[in-house]
Amino acid sequence: MSKAMISYEIQIDGILSERWANGIFDELAFSCTPGKVTTIQVSVPDSAALRGLVNHLWDFNLSILSIQKLQPEHDQTSREDYNEN
Repeated sequence: MSKAMISYEIQIDGILSERWANGIFDELAFSCTPGKVTTIQVSVPDSAALRGLVNHLWDFNLSILSIQKLQPEHDQTSREDYNEN
């Protein structure tokens, strides 16, 4: 039985080239915004693998702006945004 993968979206300060990112990380999707932020979408088997990826980004002196766990497509529950009002 294979382990379920967990998907994350990681935002990096700066623009990574596709050639650079594909040479370092396997099987990830990424895009860059005009505001010079690179968004990486990656699936990992567990938190240890996520930490390994984060450590790798740190080793390359990349500034991580955010890490967000993505809801699985088959999960119909919606995430509620926190609002103090």
